Amino acid sequence: MKQILALLLIFCLLPLTGAASYSTSKVLTFELVNQDPDPATAGDIVEVRIGIQNTGGEGVESLFIEAVPEYPFSLVSGEEAVKSVGPISGFQSDDNTKIVKFRLKVDETAPAGAHELKINYFEKTADVKAQKTFLLDIKNSESVEITHISESSLVPGIETEVKITLKNVGNAPLSNLEFTWVNDDDVVLPVGSSNTKYIEYLGIDQSSVVSYRVIADTNAEPGLYKLDMTLRYDDPISGTTDSDTTVAGMYVGGGTDFEVTFSEQSGNEISFSVANIGSNPAYSVTVSVPQQQGWQVSGARSSIIGNLNNGDYTVASYTLSKSNSTRSFPVGVNRDTSESDESSGDTLVDRDALRSTAQSSNTVKLEIAYTDTMGVRKTIEKEVLVETSSSSGSFQMSGMRNSSQTTTSTNYTPWIIGAVVAVVFFVGYRWFRRVPKRRK
Repeated sequence: MKQILALLLIFCLLPLTGAASYSTSKVLTFELVNQDPDPATAGDIVEVRIGIQNTGGEGVESLFIEAVPEYPFSLVSGEEAVKSVGPISGFQSDDNTKIVKFRLKVDETAPAGAHELKINYFEKTADVKAQKTFLLDIKNSESVEITHISESSLVPGIETEVKITLKNVGNAPLSNLEFTWVNDDDVVLPVGSSNTKYIEYLGIDQSSVVSYRVIADTNAEPGLYKLDMTLRYDDPISGTTDSDTTVAGMYVGGGTDFEVTFSEQSGNEISFSVANIGSNPAYSVTVSVPQQQGWQVSGARSSIIGNLNNGDYTVASYTLSKSNSTRSFPVGVNRDTSESDESSGDTLVDRDALRSTAQSSNTVKLEIAYTDTMGVRKTIEKEVLVETSSSSGSFQMSGMRNSSQTTTSTNYTPWIIGAVVAVVFFVGYRWFRRVPKRRK
């Protein structure tokens, strides 16, 4: 019984002994109150708050705390490594906790995970420093940007190659990337492949180009259409798949093309047929005959057509005549032969060259100005061969051919008439001599 009472007395005295030891010593505790942000992002700044308590009965006259940053941490410029905590009284805890803050820069190459931050603490009069270690969580910044799209507009019905450049602007390499895009209106669609492309690996600051063959609906109204783009990739921290979404615009519409042909000629008035053979309408169309060698315009040079939808055509007429500078043959040209003129010594031009010159001189240049569906004013130049009538003397080559033929006929007519008269005279003379002989 006495032994049991002795043991009970010992157990009751033990707390009093421990309390006595605590009351006569310094017991400092350090804890990581928080980090902001949590987790910290590689390449960014993190603020660390450390809480200090003294659970012992003896106070600390002057306490200092020192950050000892090692990779991947470094002190922000202007931040002091050693900071004074000041005096800490005995049994100072809970609401009386001392807080010390450090601002640190996280290296942009830091891998994701928990990294150690070391802290030294010491009293002003002490030569020995004690050290504590805390763990800070770091994540990488995964970010991919679309840095370039090769085409910003599509012509309806025309297959176009569109190249999209993706760049890893984050702080972590990415793997198993899946890039897709979709147009909810189904106006812009990929052809020859699906709308999904895969990239096995994309390192930091690296770029990759995905290429699509796309086509816009021929019945689409001109305008800007939205493309919703999604990028999925593996998260190296969680092991899950993350995704980023963005939006790009693609304009459907733009310019068009025209076909111009000779329609008809009435005197000096020549008509041209102008057809919109492109995929887009043309607005405020104007057809003009610019200044050019070989042609003169009487009256207006321009015709205002107005709007011309794709597939429509109209007629534009102008009063045209050959300019005087092109009415005569070049010097030395013989109108009826391609041989040299021995008497004059001039080199003659053959008929094939003459025909080529005639065709060239019968070509009229026209300018078609219009406003496309994007509001841009454009001008297209066309060359049209005018099929002039051979009986018209108003155009150079027809007039030249007629003049040549008339001159040739005029040169040979006297000889033909003389020959016919001689033959008639000779036949009549022979017949007249035979008649008297028969009477005898």
